[in-house]
Amino acid sequence: MKLTRFEDLKMWKLAHKLFIDVAEIVKTFPKYEKYDLANQMRRSARSIPSDISEGFGRSHFNDKLTFYERCRASLDELRNHFHEALGNKYIDEVCYKRFVKKIKEIGYLLNRMMKGVQRARDLYKNEKRLTGHSRRSLNSIHEVNNVSRQTRLFAIRNAFIFPERSSYFQPFMAYFERETLYSSLLWLTYIPKE
Repeated sequence: MKLTRFEDLKMWKLAHKLFIDVAEIVKTFPKYEKYDLANQMRRSARSIPSDISEGFGRSHFNDKLTFYERCRASLDELRNHFHEALGNKYIDEVCYKRFVKKIKEIGYLLNRMMKGVQRARDLYKNEKRLTGHSRRSLNSIHEVNNVSRQTRLFAIRNAFIFPERSSYFQPFMAYFERETLYSSLLWLTYIPKE
C-alpha cells in the first residue's frame, strides 16, 4: 500500500500526540518557566510532526533526509528538556520515563524511515548508473552478444579482487559461465539489493 498523506504515517500520529501531551504537561510548570523551558518544550515538540510532514511532502531524497534529520534533532532537544524538567522537579520519574519512551519510539520509526529513503536513493543511483551506461552502449541484442571476452574477464577479476562488491559482477560471471542471451539480459537489468 502506497502512502499518499502524511497523516497516515504512524510516526506522524505519534509525534502529533506527543505534541498535544507536551502542551498539556507544560501547563503544570511554574509561571516563571512559561517563556523559558515550557516555551522551548512546546516549540521542539511542535517541530517534530511539522518536519515529518514537510519531509514527506518533498520529492527529492536529500530534501526528505534533511527534514527527517531536523526532526531527529528536535527529538533529542525535547528529550534534553524533559531531563531538565526532571532535574528541576517539575515532573516526576514516572512521567519522565513515559515521555522518553514515546520519544524513543518516534526516533526508532524515524530512523527506519531515513534508512528506507537512503536505500531508495542508493538504488536509484545504482539503477541510473547501470541504465545510464549499460543500456546506452549495449542497446541491441547483437551488441550484447558481442561483449568482448576481455570485458567479461575484467568483471570476473574485479569480483574476486573486490568481494564486497561481488554482487555487482555476478550477472557478468553468469554470462561468462553460460554464454547465453538470457543471462546477458539479466545483466542489463540488474539492480543490486544492498
